[in-house]
Amino acid sequence: MEKSASASVVRCGAFNFKKSLTDSTNSEILIIVMNDTNKFDRFDKFVNLTPHDVTVVSGGKVKQYVKDGTVARVTETTTLAFTIDDCDINDVVFGEVIGLPAPVKGVWFIVSAMVKEAVKKSGSGRNDIVSPGNLIRNEKGEVIGCKGFNTAR
Repeated sequence: MEKSASASVVRCGAFNFKKSLTDSTNSEILIIVMNDTNKFDRFDKFVNLTPHDVTVVSGGKVKQYVKDGTVARVTETTTLAFTIDDCDINDVVFGEVIGLPAPVKGVWFIVSAMVKEAVKKSGSGRNDIVSPGNLIRNEKGEVIGCKGFNTAR
Protein backbone atom coordinates (compact mmCIF):
# COMPACT_ATOMS: atom_id res chain seq x y z
CA MET A 1 0.00 0.00 0.00
CA GLU A 2 1.44 3.38 -0.96
CA LYS A 3 0.31 6.93 -0.37
CA SER A 4 -0.03 9.29 -3.29
CA ALA A 5 1.00 12.95 -3.34
CA SER A 6 -2.35 13.80 -1.79
CA ALA A 7 -2.39 12.68 1.85
CA SER A 8 -6.06 11.70 1.60
CA VAL A 9 -5.62 9.08 -1.17
CA VAL A 10 -4.06 5.66 -0.53
CA ARG A 11 -3.21 3.26 -3.39
CA CYS A 12 -3.68 -0.46 -2.68
CA GLY A 13 -3.56 -2.86 -5.62
CA ALA A 14 -6.19 -1.91 -8.18
CA PHE A 15 -8.06 0.46 -5.88
CA ASN A 16 -7.59 4.03 -4.68
CA PHE A 17 -8.92 4.56 -1.18
CA LYS A 18 -9.95 8.13 -0.50
CA LYS A 19 -10.76 9.35 3.01
CA SER A 20 -13.41 12.01 3.42
CA LEU A 21 -14.67 13.75 6.58
CA THR A 22 -17.81 15.23 5.03
CA ASP A 23 -20.62 13.41 6.78
CA SER A 24 -22.78 15.07 9.43
CA THR A 25 -21.13 13.25 12.36
CA ASN A 26 -17.65 14.20 11.17
CA SER A 27 -16.77 10.48 10.96
CA GLU A 28 -14.29 9.14 8.42
CA ILE A 29 -15.94 7.73 5.32
CA LEU A 30 -14.04 5.39 2.99
CA ILE A 31 -14.68 5.94 -0.71
CA ILE A 32 -13.35 3.33 -3.13
CA VAL A 33 -12.48 4.54 -6.63
CA MET A 34 -11.57 1.99 -9.33
CA ASN A 35 -8.73 2.80 -11.69
CA ASP A 36 -9.97 2.64 -15.31
CA THR A 37 -7.06 0.42 -16.45
CA ASN A 38 -7.66 -2.12 -13.67
CA LYS A 39 -11.42 -2.64 -13.86
CA PHE A 40 -12.50 -6.04 -12.66
CA ASP A 41 -14.98 -6.86 -15.39
CA ARG A 42 -16.97 -10.05 -15.17
CA PHE A 43 -15.23 -12.84 -17.08
CA ASP A 44 -16.97 -16.15 -17.59
CA LYS A 45 -15.24 -17.74 -20.59
CA PHE A 46 -11.69 -18.75 -21.54
CA VAL A 47 -10.27 -18.93 -25.07
CA ASN A 48 -7.00 -20.87 -25.28
CA LEU A 49 -4.57 -19.15 -27.69
CA THR A 50 -1.63 -21.45 -26.89
CA PRO A 51 -0.52 -24.24 -29.28
CA HIS A 52 -1.61 -26.97 -26.83
CA ASP A 53 -4.50 -27.86 -24.52
CA VAL A 54 -4.22 -26.42 -21.01
CA THR A 55 -5.24 -28.48 -17.96
CA VAL A 56 -5.99 -26.57 -14.75
CA VAL A 57 -6.21 -28.18 -11.31
CA SER A 58 -7.81 -25.71 -8.93
CA GLY A 59 -10.28 -25.90 -6.08
CA GLY A 60 -10.25 -29.68 -6.18
CA LYS A 61 -11.44 -29.71 -9.79
CA VAL A 62 -9.68 -30.50 -13.07
CA LYS A 63 -10.65 -28.44 -16.10
CA GLN A 64 -9.22 -28.66 -19.62
CA TYR A 65 -9.18 -25.77 -22.07
CA VAL A 66 -8.78 -27.03 -25.63
CA LYS A 67 -6.54 -25.02 -27.96
CA ASP A 68 -8.52 -22.64 -30.11
CA GLY A 69 -6.46 -23.04 -33.28
CA THR A 70 -5.31 -19.42 -33.23
CA VAL A 71 -1.94 -18.99 -31.50
CA ALA A 72 -0.84 -15.68 -29.96
CA ARG A 73 2.93 -15.19 -30.29
CA VAL A 74 5.64 -12.59 -29.85
CA THR A 75 7.66 -11.71 -32.93
CA GLU A 76 11.43 -12.04 -32.71
CA THR A 77 14.42 -10.80 -34.64
CA THR A 78 17.55 -12.95 -34.46
CA THR A 79 21.03 -11.68 -35.31
CA LEU A 80 24.19 -13.80 -35.27
CA ALA A 81 26.44 -12.48 -32.49
CA PHE A 82 29.33 -14.94 -32.86
CA THR A 83 30.20 -18.62 -33.26
CA ILE A 84 31.91 -20.85 -30.71
CA ASP A 85 32.87 -24.48 -31.40
CA ASP A 86 30.80 -24.43 -34.62
CA CYS A 87 27.74 -23.30 -32.64
CA ASP A 88 25.99 -20.03 -33.51
CA ILE A 89 25.33 -17.68 -30.60
CA ASN A 90 22.51 -15.27 -31.44
CA ASP A 91 21.13 -12.02 -30.11
CA VAL A 92 17.34 -12.07 -30.02
CA VAL A 93 15.06 -9.05 -29.76
CA PHE A 94 11.39 -9.71 -29.01
CA GLY A 95 8.85 -7.45 -30.68
CA GLU A 96 5.12 -7.13 -30.98
CA VAL A 97 2.38 -9.59 -30.08
CA ILE A 98 0.65 -11.20 -33.07
CA GLY A 99 -2.41 -13.44 -33.20
CA LEU A 100 -4.09 -11.82 -30.20
CA PRO A 101 -7.68 -10.82 -30.96
CA ALA A 102 -9.26 -7.60 -29.77
CA PRO A 103 -10.87 -7.79 -26.32
CA VAL A 104 -14.22 -9.56 -26.12
CA LYS A 105 -16.51 -8.75 -23.20
CA GLY A 106 -16.46 -11.56 -20.65
CA VAL A 107 -13.57 -13.50 -22.25
CA TRP A 108 -10.16 -14.33 -20.79
CA PHE A 109 -7.51 -15.16 -23.40
CA ILE A 110 -5.07 -17.89 -22.31
CA VAL A 111 -1.61 -17.20 -23.77
CA SER A 112 1.99 -18.20 -23.04
CA ALA A 113 3.85 -16.44 -20.23
CA MET A 114 6.01 -14.71 -22.84
CA VAL A 115 2.97 -13.28 -24.62
CA LYS A 116 1.43 -12.25 -21.29
CA GLU A 117 4.59 -10.35 -20.32
CA ALA A 118 4.80 -8.68 -23.76
CA VAL A 119 1.19 -7.51 -23.40
CA LYS A 120 1.93 -6.23 -19.91
CA LYS A 121 5.02 -4.31 -21.10
CA SER A 122 3.14 -2.86 -24.08
CA GLY A 123 1.15 -0.60 -21.78
CA SER A 124 -2.09 -1.53 -23.55
CA GLY A 125 -3.94 -1.79 -20.24
CA ARG A 126 -5.53 -5.07 -21.27
CA ASN A 127 -6.91 -7.00 -18.31
CA ASP A 128 -8.19 -10.00 -20.25
CA ILE A 129 -4.91 -11.91 -20.62
CA VAL A 130 -3.82 -14.90 -18.49
CA SER A 131 -1.09 -17.51 -18.73
CA PRO A 132 -0.69 -20.87 -16.98
CA GLY A 133 0.72 -20.44 -13.49
CA ASN A 134 2.24 -22.81 -10.92
CA LEU A 135 3.01 -25.60 -13.36
CA ILE A 136 2.39 -29.25 -12.43
CA ARG A 137 4.98 -31.75 -13.73
CA ASN A 138 4.98 -35.53 -13.92
CA GLU A 139 7.83 -37.80 -12.73
CA LYS A 140 9.69 -37.15 -16.03
CA GLY A 141 9.55 -33.39 -15.49
CA GLU A 142 7.02 -32.86 -18.27
CA VAL A 143 4.33 -30.23 -17.75
CA ILE A 144 0.95 -31.92 -17.34
CA GLY A 145 -1.08 -28.99 -16.05
CA CYS A 146 -1.14 -25.90 -13.87
CA LYS A 147 -2.73 -24.81 -10.59
CA GLY A 148 -4.36 -21.71 -12.01
CA PHE A 149 -3.61 -18.69 -14.13
CA ASN A 150 -1.45 -15.56 -13.81
CA THR A 151 -2.84 -12.25 -15.08
CA ALA A 152 -1.17 -9.48 -17.05
CA ARG A 153 -2.55 -6.82 -14.68
